[in-house]
Amino acid sequence: MGFPEQAASTMDFAKAELDETSDLLSRLHVHLYSAIIGWYGRDTGAVREDVVILGQSALQMGENARLALEGLLGGWCLLEDGSSTQALRVLEGAIEGLDASHWTVWRPFIDATLADALTRAGRAGETMLILDQALEAIDRTGERAQEAEVDRIRGEALLAPTSSEPHRGEAAFRRAMDIAHGQEARLFELRATTSLAGLLRSHGRTEEAHSILRGVYDWFTEGFDTVDLREAAALLGELEEGHAS
Repeated sequence: MGFPEQAASTMDFAKAELDETSDLLSRLHVHLYSAIIGWYGRDTGAVREDVVILGQSALQMGENARLALEGLLGGWCLLEDGSSTQALRVLEGAIEGLDASHWTVWRPFIDATLADALTRAGRAGETMLILDQALEAIDRTGERAQEAEVDRIRGEALLAPTSSEPHRGEAAFRRAMDIAHGQEARLFELRATTSLAGLLRSHGRTEEAHSILRGVYDWFTEGFDTVDLREAAALLGELEEGHAS
């Protein structure tokens, strides 16, 4: 998860291999996993392109679970665009569809995305139970690929204005960083580190914020136009400016 350009290039190659003779299941799976890679990398444009074909293929096959995933991914795009209230409605409807289809794959990440939407919509108080359930599912199933992101989103919820435990936000971000680092999930590690660095800066701990963020950011050799790396670079610039002044 540290080479977003290579991941996108691999999926572009897979999509190029599809043609009119490709069966619907192959088409569905290629565009589903391409959309998931875009989801991980916060590339809403790429996700929206894949979702169109994913939805068409799922509809033709009568795949209700994949249709619900189309809704989920579409809801996430709305969330990234800043339409949190509309995104929340779409996500809740999609999750109902996934529940009806007994879909359990990526469930911790799906629940964390719902919690993220609730937090951004000003309903952070409703997120802790959802995130607790996501972490319980991770422990029960061993599906730990998105564990770091679940903890990062927990940290954001703990820092929301309505939270009664903002002091726990830093611990959640640090746990997310440690988990992602151990998994070599570099994009999730950078995301959690950016969140922590922003928190440290708000507490006047500018040098510490710069040090930890620079250490993770400098690992990357590609993907500098992705959302996460752009946000990290912008924060680094602000931290360096503040340090210089």
